[in-house]
Amino acid sequence: MKMSRPKTLSRYFPLAVFLCLASAVLGVSWFLSHNQTAAIRNEANLIGQQTAGQLEDHIANHLSIIEHIRNLWMKGQINNHDAYVETVESLQLQFSGFQAINWVNPEGVIQWVAPVAGNGPALGANLAEHPIAGELMERTLRSNRDMATRPVMLLQGGKGFTTFYPLIRDGRLEGYLNGVFRVESLMTEALAQVARSDYRITIRDGEHALYSRGTASGDDAFTTTHSVKLLNRTWDLSLTPGPDSIAAQSMNADKIVLVLGLLLSIGLAYLLRLVTLRQEALWAAEESYSGLFENATEGIYRSLPDGTCIGCNPAMVKLNGFTRESELLTAVSSESNSWYVDAGRREEFFRLINRDGRIDNFISEVHRLSDGQRIWVSENAYVIRDEDGEVLGYQGTVMDITERRRANEILRREREFVVAMLDTAEALICVIDMDGQVVRFNKACERLSGYSLSEVIGRPVYDFVIPDQDHDSLKNMLSSLRMGVYPNTHLNYWTCRKGGQRLIEWSNTALRDESGKVAYCVAIGIDVTERKQAEEDLQLAKEEAESANRAKSEFLANMSHELRTPLNAVIGFAEILENQMFGEMGDSRYGDYARDIRTSATHLLGIINNILDLSKVEAGRLELIDAPTDVADVLSSCLNIVKAMTHANEVSFRIEADADLPYLMTDERMLRQILLNILSNALKFTPAGGRITVTLKNEPEKDAYRIIIADTGIGMTAENITKALTPFGQVESSLSRKYDGTGLGLPLSRSLIELHGGRLKIESEPEKGTEVTLHFPGNRIVQRKSLREDTSQANSA
Repeated sequence: MKMSRPKTLSRYFPLAVFLCLASAVLGVSWFLSHNQTAAIRNEANLIGQQTAGQLEDHIANHLSIIEHIRNLWMKGQINNHDAYVETVESLQLQFSGFQAINWVNPEGVIQWVAPVAGNGPALGANLAEHPIAGELMERTLRSNRDMATRPVMLLQGGKGFTTFYPLIRDGRLEGYLNGVFRVESLMTEALAQVARSDYRITIRDGEHALYSRGTASGDDAFTTTHSVKLLNRTWDLSLTPGPDSIAAQSMNADKIVLVLGLLLSIGLAYLLRLVTLRQEALWAAEESYSGLFENATEGIYRSLPDGTCIGCNPAMVKLNGFTRESELLTAVSSESNSWYVDAGRREEFFRLINRDGRIDNFISEVHRLSDGQRIWVSENAYVIRDEDGEVLGYQGTVMDITERRRANEILRREREFVVAMLDTAEALICVIDMDGQVVRFNKACERLSGYSLSEVIGRPVYDFVIPDQDHDSLKNMLSSLRMGVYPNTHLNYWTCRKGGQRLIEWSNTALRDESGKVAYCVAIGIDVTERKQAEEDLQLAKEEAESANRAKSEFLANMSHELRTPLNAVIGFAEILENQMFGEMGDSRYGDYARDIRTSATHLLGIINNILDLSKVEAGRLELIDAPTDVADVLSSCLNIVKAMTHANEVSFRIEADADLPYLMTDERMLRQILLNILSNALKFTPAGGRITVTLKNEPEKDAYRIIIADTGIGMTAENITKALTPFGQVESSLSRKYDGTGLGLPLSRSLIELHGGRLKIESEPEKGTEVTLHFPGNRIVQRKSLREDTSQANSA
């Protein structure tokens, strides 16, 4: 867009600004005398944003020069060394931040430098061999993107940075435009009119320091950091207000503002005078800035005093849905009053800009002129005047903020949703800062404690709900959050307003501030007072039951001892009678009766022995006598005993065993009793023609040794499995009548294997059979080789 050059701004304009500013200072001084100190951080943040924006615009202006030179190169208007030097030097006069703009040939050698003076050391340098510049040129060529380096030491001396713009025409690389910037000169010019002199400004490119101005010793808590974009790099600009700035807002602010404000007004008036003089030079260089204008991402326009648009950039055309500037200008001329959805916003715009000379962040809903669609925009504009103060027109920028407003609206709704969830949740939700002061207190907390949010907000919880004995535990929990240990849980009591205490179980996590520091504790709690009391009552009942069970076991153990003595005598006398040791009895029926007496007494003795062993296990009085045991041998002897039982010859037996099985460290008597009990049960419940399979498996990968006894008997339900494992438990009555038994075999077997650190598992299905697995842990496995070595060492000893 071509703009006509305005008349020189009025020399009286700075005086008018001074009078306006002086009046404003007097008003602000009066206002501050009746109010608290202004928020220092907000001012620092605003100045930081302005500083970052000024610096980013200043660098963009410099880069537009290089872009303009590249455009001239591509058009063929620069085709020799003299034309290059003349063009670059004429454009560089506008900015002092340039050290040089070099042409680097495709091989990476600096072929031309401009200006020539002061840049001799760079001429002929091979940047392709430079570790930073060489790598960046390769990336620039691969991506066909303009890029900048991190801070480097320049070939001409001093700190700076460089940019590379690839020159590619018709797919052929013709070299690079290499912009060389000296940091000190660039920053001095860019930041001359930005922050107060006592502000410390530091700029870093990642881990690399780029620039520092000022030695302010102000509080770092007021430091603000802002991003500055430079091609492919992002700088971090940090700004810290100095003691004077802080004192100006915190001590005698009205007097200090009065004095400093008047001085600042004079300074600004002087600066504005300088700006008016510089404005003429800026308009003279308008052609140099046309590239920047055309490539800006924000819409830029210029209008007449009546608001008629006379020119705009491509971004403004695109924002309104057109493809050509002429289309937009035609639409504006015919619909000049339809831009704003609310016609009153147009009047407000002109009122503010004519009153203040500029307008910032003027937010309105407007019509997209191509299709009438409504969008939200933010306008920044200023008045263009001649030297006599007459309004020549307005120039401004327009940014589409529709998506940003939509995102803000979504965020607002989400916040309302979160607040509603907090207040409707049944759980206690409390947010406190690291000093224990309440930040959030939901309705459930209010109901339990008896305190309302308005009463507790900002108060330390130690003052009203946390009893003295729980202060330290809460402080320890907050310390753990600071160290990054979260989420975590803890218990503490709450003292209620109406009296009494409730035990709360909390789950805690942390929220961090923008600096990454833990700032808040979010605690979600439930009232476990009744549950805790129930647990204590349950534990007491459990202990009482265990005590009664131990007394029962001891009683049974003692009674079993008392019963075994007379039974042994009955068995002995029955054997004497059965064997007619003192002569024949005459009638054979006496022998049959004696045999029946011995059989019954032996059976009763077995029951008593089982009761005695089970009672010893429950009473903790049965001790293991461990020794290396050959399980196969023990199993073989047990099978011989079982095969002698009733109908054993009608059931087939099968043994499956791994080769070279290791020994087990067991109590052989107990192992034999376990196997006999389970084999007897299998035989008892397996009908004629059935099969019993015994499998011995060493499973080193599972660190286990298993004995599996499976039968094809009648099986049982899951409910009956539970009954069968209960001492004296009986399965269904029909089975108990058909198959006699005491119900002690399986419970005793499980107790004995658990005494070995193993477990007993039963899987069964009615009419299909039962499988019992004895699982011994790996630490009871003894390899045969190890056993032989131990025996050899023992014998040699």
